[in-house]
Amino acid sequence: MECFVSKRSYKTSMTKDESVFAHLAGGAVAGLISDGIVHPIDTIRARLQTQKTQQYSSATQAFRSIVKTEGPLTLYRGFGAVAMGTIPGHALYFAGYERSKDVLNSYFGVKNDDSTAVHLASGLFADALGALAWTPQDVVKQRLQVQKKLGGEIKYKNSIQAAATILKEDGIRGLYRGYWAGLAAYGPYVSFYFAGYEQLKILCQKKYGGKDLPLFVHLFNAALAGSVSAALTCPLDVVKTRIQVQDKSTISYQYKNGWDALNKIIRNEGVATLFHGIKPRCLWMAGGTAITMAAYEELKVLLKVFSK
Repeated sequence: MECFVSKRSYKTSMTKDESVFAHLAGGAVAGLISDGIVHPIDTIRARLQTQKTQQYSSATQAFRSIVKTEGPLTLYRGFGAVAMGTIPGHALYFAGYERSKDVLNSYFGVKNDDSTAVHLASGLFADALGALAWTPQDVVKQRLQVQKKLGGEIKYKNSIQAAATILKEDGIRGLYRGYWAGLAAYGPYVSFYFAGYEQLKILCQKKYGGKDLPLFVHLFNAALAGSVSAALTCPLDVVKTRIQVQDKSTISYQYKNGWDALNKIIRNEGVATLFHGIKPRCLWMAGGTAITMAAYEELKVLLKVFSK
């Protein structure tokens, strides 16, 4: 899960080495905290997006059904994969975003960090970098999240066993299934998110007379931009999820690629299927983005203090 990192005055007082460490460590811990809180919402999203019959009529009904029939711990199924993948994923994302932004700002002579083009390019680069860790995490996580619904017998017992099984059956390519579909989904998401967040930040800075914005303003802006962007890119996320959960035991889910998946979903299930899980997706992305930002910013302050 990605989020925009706001610029604070303390950042300029850190050395490059300290700054890189702060982005790596702060981003990793912030990502783990965020994902731990919103993981149940993500499980509901995955269930809604992969159902081919109306087992769940809404996010609320899905929550009640899962808790009643499978137990509340089911909502955290796949979190082991998240714990292993989110730390390197967020570390790569935050460090990649900040470093690429610094390089591009310097190259193009941008002095006030106000170039939307630089923010978009840096976000896309950071997403491609973070996806190296996030894609295997997503494949394992989502297989665990939806497996009981897809078949009567549980195939994957835990994250490690699931990863080993996928490697044995499909090789390393199995763990990276949906990498390009993920970039296709999150590339537009990042673009919409950064464009929206920057415009909200500019409006708020005018209201506050150019002063540093309070943390709650960053949280609100991040949540609003994240939820709108998540809604706009929901169809792409459905395609990505369908590709990543299919394996040799799910014959009906044999999608060759993203385009094939999109065509088959529309032809066989209707356009509305592409918006399944939109409510939990928006809540998941909005909540995760806001929590990550809050944790990340505060952790950077602490890391700066301890680095002295």
